[in-house]
Amino acid sequence: MTADREPTMQSLAEGQERLASLLAEFMDEQRQFNARTDRRLRTIQDDIAEVKGGHARVETIRRADVIASGLNLIYERTLAAGELEDMVRENPDFGVARNELLSFTKADMVIKAKDSSRLTTYIAVEISYTADQRDTNRAIRNADLLTKFTGRPAHAVVASVKNDDFVNSIIAVGSVRWYEIPMRDLRIE
Repeated sequence: MTADREPTMQSLAEGQERLASLLAEFMDEQRQFNARTDRRLRTIQDDIAEVKGGHARVETIRRADVIASGLNLIYERTLAAGELEDMVRENPDFGVARNELLSFTKADMVIKAKDSSRLTTYIAVEISYTADQRDTNRAIRNADLLTKFTGRPAHAVVASVKNDDFVNSIIAVGSVRWYEIPMRDLRIE
């Protein structure tokens, strides 16, 4: 090689600096791209969870009679949100926190049913694709409030496709009943 074609130590050092600069720039752009992708994936995951939960809700509401039958009760009807609001309004002196009462009025589903003696009983149902402690807590609280407001027995039910370990333990001890939403009912064909 001729002298003018041989790289000098300075040109090698400059090339390495340029390469390091390009690599750092690429890594920074890659981190930004990964962060944007992670945000998009989280958004998609949240959207899918909403769709799954909504679909589980629709299918469960359609099968309110099956839930009552599973408790050896006769389905009468599903209460409207306004009826729950009336219960709260008509019973103001129970000493229950306002936010708890507001949550009660937004219960996923309350079923009015009859027992074998044809006496009224209620079923407080919380619906979720994957049930967790919050669902069981709301179902139990709503059943307790129904009993306080009406003087009639009420059952706590969690309706879900699957449950976390906490919910399974609560079901096992009988504090709440489980309506298993059949996966086949959620398939769109």
